[in-house]
Amino acid sequence: EGDGKERSTAADRATSMRQMFESVGAAKAELEVILDTLGELERGSLLTLGAVEKPAKSAPAKQRARDLAVERKAQQLSAISAAFREAHASLSSKVGESEVFYRDLRRLHRKWKVQH
Repeated sequence: EGDGKERSTAADRATSMRQMFESVGAAKAELEVILDTLGELERGSLLTLGAVEKPAKSAPAKQRARDLAVERKAQQLSAISAAFREAHASLSSKVGESEVFYRDLRRLHRKWKVQH
């Protein structure tokens, strides 16, 4: 049973690391696009002069936009919450393993005069 847990923990850790590296890679690609765009703007090749007017939104369109923004935020918070719950579970299991080890060590110290 212990081997299975260790393997699943290692697999979970590997999956988590892979997802982290994929996220970093995606963020790096987005940053490169932003930096390229800023470079183009500084050179003036994409810079246009003129007023840009946004079309006025109707009240229902504004409400839909707010609802979508709220829904997106709720999804983001849900994902963050899930990540925190997973991290908490992982840390709790590590602390539990540590407590068991030190409890066993204290028991050994009481029964056997172990020298360091």
